[in-house]
Amino acid sequence: MLGPGAILLTALAASAGAVNVPPGFHAVAFVNDTLSHGTLGDGLLSLNEAIRLHNGTLAFGQLSAAEQAQLSLIPGTGTTTDVTWIDIDGSNTPVITIQQNLDPVLDTTFGMLIKGFGDRPVLDFGGPGVTQGLVAPANSITLQDIVLSGGPFGLDVTQTDVSGQVGCALTNVLFTGQATFGVRVVATTANGTGRLVLEGCRFENVPNAIVHDESPAGRTSIFELHEVDIVGAAVGCDAVIGSGGSTRYTFDRVTIAASSRGIRVARAAAANRQTFLEGSFVRVRAPQCVQFDVHATGLTWALLHLWDLRAPAGGTALQLGAPGTAWFGELSELVLDGATTIAAGTGGQPISVSNLRCRNGNVTLATSAAQPLSVTTSRFDNCAVTVVAGSVPVSDSCFVGGSLAASAGASAVLTSCHAPQAGANVTVQQALPAPQLGNATMTPEDVQVGGTVQFVVDLPPGLVAVWALGFTDPTPTLVPPFHLYFDPLGYVMAPGAYLLQQPFTWQVPNGITFVGIDLVAQPAVLSLGVTPAPWLQLPPPLRFVLH
Repeated sequence: MLGPGAILLTALAASAGAVNVPPGFHAVAFVNDTLSHGTLGDGLLSLNEAIRLHNGTLAFGQLSAAEQAQLSLIPGTGTTTDVTWIDIDGSNTPVITIQQNLDPVLDTTFGMLIKGFGDRPVLDFGGPGVTQGLVAPANSITLQDIVLSGGPFGLDVTQTDVSGQVGCALTNVLFTGQATFGVRVVATTANGTGRLVLEGCRFENVPNAIVHDESPAGRTSIFELHEVDIVGAAVGCDAVIGSGGSTRYTFDRVTIAASSRGIRVARAAAANRQTFLEGSFVRVRAPQCVQFDVHATGLTWALLHLWDLRAPAGGTALQLGAPGTAWFGELSELVLDGATTIAAGTGGQPISVSNLRCRNGNVTLATSAAQPLSVTTSRFDNCAVTVVAGSVPVSDSCFVGGSLAASAGASAVLTSCHAPQAGANVTVQQALPAPQLGNATMTPEDVQVGGTVQFVVDLPPGLVAVWALGFTDPTPTLVPPFHLYFDPLGYVMAPGAYLLQQPFTWQVPNGITFVGIDLVAQPAVLSLGVTPAPWLQLPPPLRFVLH
């Protein structure tokens, strides 16, 4: 069985030189036709004409002199007029009406970049007779600074082996109003390499925002989401993996609001692919927030920090593994509202769970004698907590309402915890007389410039909180015992100190220059010495972006 370092190196192998690598440009096509196909030989270069030049199905000589003038050779890349870069000036060509299906963007050695500049140009697929979005059976397709609007779907990519190429890379792309999915990447070749990287993208009112299929055997693939927002979806991100090979999933500053499911990485029973799951600053609101399927022998390494997963009554916040599955890693600063499963047993390496805030659901924990699983500094409110396999040590935590028990043959051993409802097969050592950990919420979650936001602590008697407001640090300081998620050189302390459920209200400055600022509100909770509690604790902070 591979150790954590070997898994990480294997998962990272496919990423060497991969992120934001442009195609090897031969010629730039400056599209200036507001119609997708236009008329060949007129004075305007259309989007489909540029795609055909890329595909080799349209020759430079077939263009009019005015159309030819819209192509520019890139110095140092030869004299071929093969188009590898399509540029659209959104100031002069704000909307391109898709008249009929565009030609597919075919796979070439040098790939394709479609880029807007100035204002983001809109590709409008909503017209009659359009039965598809942008189709790319290609191992190198890059979209930047454009809007894909309407139509059956946004972007449909087929990958075989992207080794040495970009894969699919999307930056600052808005998908809005598609009927089925926003972006779909499907791998077709066993033992190949796949890559999908999204940065600064947004999906609005798309039923299935992101679909990722890496089911062929033996593939090595990378999936990354950075600063991605999904609103009005049924399913935010749905991925499937196969057997053999390795896959890395990165979720970084991701926000999803979905009516059915937020994030799922699924696998069939025989799909033993080794997997690395990492991410921080993830917020999901959905009936089924996050599901990560884990295999019994194919090892998964999970590093999840500051995930805020909230399901409505009867829903699931997190399903990570099952009894007897093989995963290990660290979970910290997770806010889980709804049913939660954290279960393993054959992963070998430890599972560390710290600073959780679980509410309003069944919480299932499972491990085995061969794999340590420990829970520290966590608070469970109105949860039915059950250890169904193995022995789970719990320290410095509190259970407020709900129930706590272990199944026959399993056990929970509590040290320095408040757990008055401890039931069958639960041992409590050095019991605390009262809850000792705090919590925090904010209203609204989507904060507007010029508006107000209210931060509310939820503290037992004997604790007091102060608030720090700082710029989000994309690479947070995760050094025990405290994890710091804001920039230590860019924060201010809010005035006042707060007890019990006292709110702190912030008047957000008004002005367009503040839009997009990424912030973290961190409560720091101190003990007044009235009841046993840590002298300092940092409950999971609250991240938000100004709109």
